[in-house]
Amino acid sequence: MKRINNKGVILLETLLVSVFILSIFIFVYRNSIPMMGLYKKLETFDDIDSVYAANTIKNLIVTELSDDKIENSFNGKTYVDVSSCDTINSDEKWQGYCNTLKNLLDITENDMIYITRYDVSNFRNDIMENNAINANFREYVKTVTDQESFYDPANTTRKINGRFRIFISRTVPKTDGTTITKYANIGIYQTINRE
Repeated sequence: MKRINNKGVILLETLLVSVFILSIFIFVYRNSIPMMGLYKKLETFDDIDSVYAANTIKNLIVTELSDDKIENSFNGKTYVDVSSCDTINSDEKWQGYCNTLKNLLDITENDMIYITRYDVSNFRNDIMENNAINANFREYVKTVTDQESFYDPANTTRKINGRFRIFISRTVPKTDGTTITKYANIGIYQTINRE
């Protein structure tokens, strides 16, 4: 037997396959393009070298300042600017060590080191209105969570409370001779044992 009007079936199959493939392309485009844009935006936020630098600065500050001294330094503000080494300790030997460490970590005079309370919601609101603070840093602070406490995964009877955060910016040289500013933060914690 001879088939008559087979053209309509082929046209319908082609249309269905085309719509299916187009749907897949739209799905991939809508999900991958924003993700790549977010990756590009966040490549300067919390990279491993900057987190290491923040931890090193944290260790330096914690050895010099007690929690009470940090708390008293706020004086009604939402952050304490400790970008200059002499704001922490006036000893020349210590300042020399601090400046050498900042130089090794690519923290320049134009970069900042801030201590805030662990819950950054007030700090975030404060800097959003402050045009003197870098717009990229303000964007970075938007990405930081406000969670103040969590349980120690190694010991579920201990609750870890965040006391303060240290925010840093670093001006890092790139291989092409230009520089890029990177941001990181790290917490200062207090452990509380549950009964």
